Amino acid sequence: MKQLIMEPDGWNCTLEEYPPGFFTAPGGMLGFKSRYMTGDHPSEYRLEAFCDTGEFFHGGAKSEEERRQIPVSPCTPRWVETEFEKTACPPPEVRLAPPPEPKPNPSPAGSSGAEAAEKPGGSDG
Repeated sequence: MKQLIMEPDGWNCTLEEYPPGFFTAPGGMLGFKSRYMTGDHPSEYRLEAFCDTGEFFHGGAKSEEERRQIPVSPCTPRWVETEFEKTACPPPEVRLAPPPEPKPNPSPAGSSGAEAAEKPGGSDG
């Protein structure tokens, strides 16, 4: 089985200095910075960075200037083969419920006309 490992890769820097890519923020949160910015004017530009839940990363900052100064750590994704598959629980089996058993027809103590009609020879013997 393959696992995705995020490895530290370089020195800490600010979110503003960080190039596009994956990073870890204080508290161990995984984030991603894109190469794009939002805003209509350079004075309003906001860095586009997202946290591991897919939401906009603000890092607890109260302003864009504070947010740009948040220290982040570079990290690089790497796929590794693991032995996990051999020790993992087997996949659940799909089991169909057995078909219901037919219910016996209750026969009343006294014969009814319908029951007599079903017997060979009819109701008049």
